[in-house]
Amino acid sequence: MGVNFAAFLYLVSGVLFILAITSIGVYGIILAGWASNSKYAILGGIRASAQMISYELALGIIVLIPIMMANSMNLGDIVEAQRPIWFVFIQPLAALVFFVAALAELQRAPFDLLEAEQELSAGFNVEYAGMRFGMFFMAEYMKMISLSAIFATFFLGGYGGPFVDRLPWLGFIYIILKIIGCLFLMIWIRASLPRLRYDQLMGFGWKGLLPVAVCASDIDGADVRAYYLWSFCDNFEWAFGYSKRFGIVHTDFETLERTPKKSAYMYSEIIRNNAVDA
Repeated sequence: MGVNFAAFLYLVSGVLFILAITSIGVYGIILAGWASNSKYAILGGIRASAQMISYELALGIIVLIPIMMANSMNLGDIVEAQRPIWFVFIQPLAALVFFVAALAELQRAPFDLLEAEQELSAGFNVEYAGMRFGMFFMAEYMKMISLSAIFATFFLGGYGGPFVDRLPWLGFIYIILKIIGCLFLMIWIRASLPRLRYDQLMGFGWKGLLPVAVCASDIDGADVRAYYLWSFCDNFEWAFGYSKRFGIVHTDFETLERTPKKSAYMYSEIIRNNAVDA
């Protein structure tokens, strides 16, 4: 179904492509501050790049959760894995961490002190005016739309929704509505929360958001490993009988049970792989 919407959804490593493209913005900010030939703009560019790199760590780690839950880096597979229930309901903490890290990556309030008039003369864009100044903010809102689409794909079911199988054009409407909802939430937060100090911002990223992201990914990874181990143990005797029937292995189940645990595990992996290949 995803091929009806965009070929990009069926890149084998679509998530890696997204992470690579979104990280390029750091270079633009550093070069913008350096090209201004102003010490305030250079300081603002360095601080902005430090903020973006700090929160990209949490963002990159939390992206592992939908990858593990869908067992794929393909965006179409991630969307299809959310058909029964969206990942935001299964992993609300991961969705919250991703959204907060996206706000900091976008330098939106309450993380917008690098572009604020009270901080280093408006940061890295202090020497720009006219259309050059406008292009910075056009890029900011374009990135807001892009990250909202990524959040909707990872945690809100993407283009999925009722009657999409029978009416595929509804997928466009669903994804647009989800993007608009994320944009509304970003604008609402900007009007509601006060701005952080720079030390608070960096401390929150390194001491708060990053450990939470690591813990959330570890917990989800343990759940996924337990699920696949349980599924494998449930079908182990069937796989063993199948592989022995077709001559892939030449031992019996009782002999395998008497082998050491490590050897039995390695041997069972070979049996399972051969059974699937057969």
